[in-house]
Amino acid sequence: MKKSILLIAILIFALFAILLFALLYFALSDEKEIVVKVVAEVQEVKERSDSNPAVNPDEVASDASTAEAGADPADGNGFREEEAPQAPEAPQVAESPEALPPKPLETPEPQEISENYELEVIKASDSLSLELSQVPDLGSSGIVKGTLRCADPEKYRIITVIETEEGLSFTKPSLRNPFTEIKSSGEFEATFYTDTQEDLYVPKISLYFASLDFVPAFEIEDGQEWAVSRDSLRELELGSDMAVRIKRR
Repeated sequence: MKKSILLIAILIFALFAILLFALLYFALSDEKEIVVKVVAEVQEVKERSDSNPAVNPDEVASDASTAEAGADPADGNGFREEEAPQAPEAPQVAESPEALPPKPLETPEPQEISENYELEVIKASDSLSLELSQVPDLGSSGIVKGTLRCADPEKYRIITVIETEEGLSFTKPSLRNPFTEIKSSGEFEATFYTDTQEDLYVPKISLYFASLDFVPAFEIEDGQEWAVSRDSLRELELGSDMAVRIKRR
């Protein structure tokens, strides 16, 4: 009886020893596997940091500790998933310098202003417009060329008046014939040099555009031969459809 009890005790002790040995073996195997896994993770992180200097050292420690716990650092639920391919970084665009204020558009000089003359509008018209193509310099020639823009230019003609530095006014080409005809195209050539060389140097030339049925009556300035009176010039302005004064420099 005692032998039987002793034999059973030995068997129980042997089974207990085998069980304990098995538990220790599996425990050591798991620990070894964990250590190997941690080393592999650390090596992988190190390789990433070598290829990408921007890797944060704190992330290395975080990845290692997470791997030690048996979880994927990219997945908080403890299951490892395939790493998604990283999109290429967008190229950095250099910041442009501070925007300069827009350059104002260059507008052409108005036709009223030129290098050798200034055009003054004495009387404007809604239906007539004027383009000057030639204004002679002082002393060069005695013809003003241009174009009258309107529906029917031939219905108009020009009365030319020059003004001397003394303030005297004379009709041109002459007092009896002060008219300049206008072509159907609107082009005209107004002659103001007819008598003396002094006509070439007059500072002011006025062009009065009037209809064909307008016939001005000129009065002579008191004490002056052929000079038109100021009252006649006012009547001429009133009877004209458009008038301009060329001031030569």
